[in-house]
Amino acid sequence: MRRTIRPLGIACALIAVAFANGCSWQTPRPELGRELDQVFRQPVATDQTSAIPQPALPVAKNSSLARPLANARNPADLDNLWESLAKSLTFGDTTRAEVRREIDWYQSQGEFLRETSMRAAPYLHFIASEIERRNLPPDLALLPILESGYVPSIVSPLGAAGLWQFMGGTGNKFGLQRSAWLDERLDVVASTEAALGYLNTLQHRFDGDWLLAIAAYNAGWGNVERAIARNRRAGRPTDVWSLELTGETHRLVARLLALVEIYRHPAKFNLKLDALPDRAVFSALMLHRPTDLRRLVQLAKIDERTFQTLNPGLKGWHTGPISTQRVLIPVTSFDVATRIASRLGPSSPPTAHAQVAAQSRPGTMRAYAAKNGDSLWVIARRFDTRVAELERLNTLNRNHPLHIGQRIIVPAATHHTATATAASLVRYRVRAGDSLWTISRRFKVTIKELQSWNKLAIHATLRLGQELFVRIES
Repeated sequence: MRRTIRPLGIACALIAVAFANGCSWQTPRPELGRELDQVFRQPVATDQTSAIPQPALPVAKNSSLARPLANARNPADLDNLWESLAKSLTFGDTTRAEVRREIDWYQSQGEFLRETSMRAAPYLHFIASEIERRNLPPDLALLPILESGYVPSIVSPLGAAGLWQFMGGTGNKFGLQRSAWLDERLDVVASTEAALGYLNTLQHRFDGDWLLAIAAYNAGWGNVERAIARNRRAGRPTDVWSLELTGETHRLVARLLALVEIYRHPAKFNLKLDALPDRAVFSALMLHRPTDLRRLVQLAKIDERTFQTLNPGLKGWHTGPISTQRVLIPVTSFDVATRIASRLGPSSPPTAHAQVAAQSRPGTMRAYAAKNGDSLWVIARRFDTRVAELERLNTLNRNHPLHIGQRIIVPAATHHTATATAASLVRYRVRAGDSLWTISRRFKVTIKELQSWNKLAIHATLRLGQELFVRIES
């Protein structure tokens, strides 16, 4: 796939260490249209993979962009990005029954794939360009279809976030920053750099076997390595299909191979893809002072919804009290936004944004012992409080990792609420594109549990609007 782009400006190389937890996987329901300035409706998310503590794996993370991501070619001369991607796809194994089953399943999901492809429009050029720059298989550009349905603002019920579905702790290991103002797991550029860096490291670890790398991205590289070691001891093959991995991991690999075949020959599968010019949609603007983003957007005459679509990692309309912040700007507005940003003076962050939820009183506190995978953000979500409140109560910094067993003071009232709902049944209504597998992934349960709770047959077909019960554990 040929493409001319301005290279990503690399300010520095940041070495991040990641535990061997697989990134989460989810499939949202189809929705919304393809225009960049349309509102993206919140999709349905599925679940993330289990977090098993394993040895650390070093991954290099590129720094933020310093230049626009536009290319200099005449738009009229640019190819259709979908056609270019189809010609460059390299994965292929349609002879396996697992892959054929997924192809058959996707053939009944044409509208879902079409709408997901339209959602990819603002981001696909950047992701494909980054993949090409790193000399990685173009097929990886289809992985966000499985991870997030190409919705960068998506957050799963258990906290996995963004196009590539990073959990909080895993994101921290990859250098994805989170604060009261920003969550880089939702940042298209930062999360893509982290995910591609991780995938590249995994394929090197598994001697260039990309199917093993993708399985490890889902299940955790330690789990894959242990499965390989078991097979070697038993004298069995060590390809991904021969390993004793979860059915969910095998299905993920099979579904990616199915998507590769479908997007390689979309007409064969009656998938109509709108022409997508092979050019950048956004450029990166570096703001070097605390900035009122709404004022910048208004003066540059940028549609607010478009700006939010490109910058889902920003939690408000201010960069916060930071020295430098990258924001993504439509290429057509980049020059004027750059001039306006250079003239804007520093803006004080709104004080209300940093206020804690409530004032704590003596006798209303309880201690909580940190568990594996915990962070202040995770604990704040669990106990319905704010990270800033936990920082204040415990004299902690959100960027410092917690230790297993570390005592964290939490507001007692919300603690009781969380405990009371630690194990409960929730009702879930089946939506387009759902299957027992996707629902099991969403809620981190097994298919057998779903069948048992709802008295479903092994090969039961779900109906749109059907109500299922799911048991949620804290």
